[in-house]
Amino acid sequence: MPDGPPEGLEEEYVSCVVHAESFASPQARRRADAVMTTLDRPLRHPFGAAVWGMSREAGVDDEPSPALLGTDPWNAALQRLGAALLAVLGGRPGDAELSAVLVEFRALGERWGSAQALDWLAHLAGWRGEWSRAHELWAEALAALDELGAAQETADVLCRRGDCRTRQGDLAGAETDYVCAAYLGRRAGRPGTALAELGLAEVARHRGDLDAAAGHLALALSHANEGDLGAFYIRSSILTAHARLAEARGRPDEALRRHEQALEAARAAPLSAGLADATDGLAGYHALTGDGTEAARLLGAATALRGTAVAGDPNVAATAARARDLIGGPAFAEAYSAGLRAGSGTPDAEHE
Repeated sequence: MPDGPPEGLEEEYVSCVVHAESFASPQARRRADAVMTTLDRPLRHPFGAAVWGMSREAGVDDEPSPALLGTDPWNAALQRLGAALLAVLGGRPGDAELSAVLVEFRALGERWGSAQALDWLAHLAGWRGEWSRAHELWAEALAALDELGAAQETADVLCRRGDCRTRQGDLAGAETDYVCAAYLGRRAGRPGTALAELGLAEVARHRGDLDAAAGHLALALSHANEGDLGAFYIRSSILTAHARLAEARGRPDEALRRHEQALEAARAAPLSAGLADATDGLAGYHALTGDGTEAARLLGAATALRGTAVAGDPNVAATAARARDLIGGPAFAEAYSAGLRAGSGTPDAEHE
């Protein structure tokens, strides 16, 4: 449809664009944005607003048309859920808003929305190292999704729980979550699940099985490049994992190239969470190559981008330990604080 959406099929056009993901042309994306920011009637399918919001490109700041969601209570809760997730993934506090959204969905007896709020509240609790609370919330989210038979949503939740278990050091539990997620993704019609393969690659690398890690990463990148909607956000994380694998194999030039690719992919994504992860990755490279000051600065910048430190991350812990060994505790604290003060700025590595 080179001339844009046919009259009366504007919603369907937007749906095609967002599901085409990276294969959609910039012109098609701009037309979809124009539909969602100017449409003067409520959507026939309100969930389309959420999917559109998750697929928007970096730098697109226009708000959706106020008429899109109408006055339905479920639509209002959905809008608040979207705003809360944008806050969390953009490095801003989101717990209070997610908790309020959970109350709204529960009052409506709505399980899908409740599960989404529970999942992300668990994710934030895991970031803080509140392991028991995180797993309680995930158990409740998974129970609701099981009642709905929502295979794909269950797969996504299992991947986030697997990430938490990896940070806790429970590699066997994480592996189980990722394997189940991959199975559910296939059952839901996906040829593969990039998040699950990425998680399995990290488990394998932490166990020292670098060949298995490489195999899982190849699959993860392949699935991400197929244009799956959710994979748009993790392409940079896959590339950072490739870089860490190259470091483990003693290939610094390849590692640097992969880190640069990860940063480029992260900057193209709509939100700052991916850029925080890529910045953590680049910090590890600098620590390994002897620049403890830059490593500490980038760790601080990553924390600022994410809005919080992440408890238990073995990659960040290793980077911080190496940087302190190189420059000492006081110098590390000074450089880390400088990175924090940089706020939302992107890393200015010397090689860029």
